[in-house]
Amino acid sequence: MSNRVRELLESMRASFEAGRLGQGYVVVGEPRGEGMAFAEGLLQIVFSEELSAGKLTVGSHPDILWVEPKKKSRRILVEQVREVQRRTYRTSFTGGWKACIMVGADRLGDEASNALLKTLEEPPPRSIFLLLTDSPQALLDTITSRCQKIVLSGEGDSLPDDIRARLIAMLKQSAPANSIAGLALSSEVLALFAEVKQSVAEEQEEYADSERREEDSETIQARIESRYKEVRAAIMRFLLLWHRDILLCAAGAGTEQLQYAEHADFFVKHAGDLTYRDAQRNLGLIERMNSQLERNLPEGAVFELGFAGISAARQ
Repeated sequence: MSNRVRELLESMRASFEAGRLGQGYVVVGEPRGEGMAFAEGLLQIVFSEELSAGKLTVGSHPDILWVEPKKKSRRILVEQVREVQRRTYRTSFTGGWKACIMVGADRLGDEASNALLKTLEEPPPRSIFLLLTDSPQALLDTITSRCQKIVLSGEGDSLPDDIRARLIAMLKQSAPANSIAGLALSSEVLALFAEVKQSVAEEQEEYADSERREEDSETIQARIESRYKEVRAAIMRFLLLWHRDILLCAAGAGTEQLQYAEHADFFVKHAGDLTYRDAQRNLGLIERMNSQLERNLPEGAVFELGFAGISAARQ
C-alpha cells in the first residue's frame, strides 16, 4: 500500500469518525491494484466492529457487495445494478452499514449507468458506493457529479505534455502588462480550451469505436463533457500553482519552495514587477475564475474579466 493511499485512508477515517463520510466515491487508480487496496482499507474502517470480531472478512461480509464486469460481455449489466439496489435498500444483515464496490466501473453499460444514477440520487441511509476505475472519463458526467472523486496518484491532476508546453509559452510570452494584453491572453487560453474539447471529442469517438460501443448522442456528449472538465480542472490547477510560485517569489521565498522551480528565473523577474499584495490578488483572481467555472459560468466571460483583472493589478 502506497503512502498516498495510507494518507487518504487516514483522512477518510477522520471523516467517518466525524460522521461526514460521503455515500458515493469515484476512486481513480488501478482497480485491482491501488484502487482495491484503498477500497479494502476503507471497508476495514467502516465495518471495523463486525470485522474485529474475527468471524467476518471484507470478502465474506454479507453487507459488502462486490460487482465486476461479466466475463462474456465484459460489461457491468443492469441486472447486476438492480441486485445491488435490492440488497442495499433492505435492512442490513448486521444492523450497520452497507457497501457496494464496483470494480472497473467504467465498464457500466448504458442501462446499468442509468439505473445506478437513480440510486446515487437517493442512496439508502448508511450506505457507501465505491466506483473503482482507471478511466474516469468513461463514466457518465451525471454519475461523477454525484460522487466525490479520489485520485490515488498524481495522474488525475496531470496535464498532457503538449498542453503544459502551450500554457507555459502563453504565460511567459503574454504576461499581461495592461488590460488589452490581458484580453489577448484570455483569447489564447480560450482557443486552447477549444482545441482541448475537440481533442477530447475525437478521443471519445476512437474509444467508442475500439470498444464497439453503440451509444446515443446524449451519452457520448456526457462522456466528452466529463473528460473535458477533467482536463480543464488540470489546466486551472496549473494556473493556480503558477501564480502561487509568483506569489512566493514576491514574498522572497527560496526557489526550492517553488512547484515549478525550473522556471524560477521567470518567476523572480515577473514578481519584481509586482507588490506582494498584487501577487496575492492575482492568485485570488485565478481561484475565483476556477470557482466560477465549477459553477458552469460561461468560459468566455470568466476569462475575459479574470485576466483583465489580473493585468489591472499590475503596477
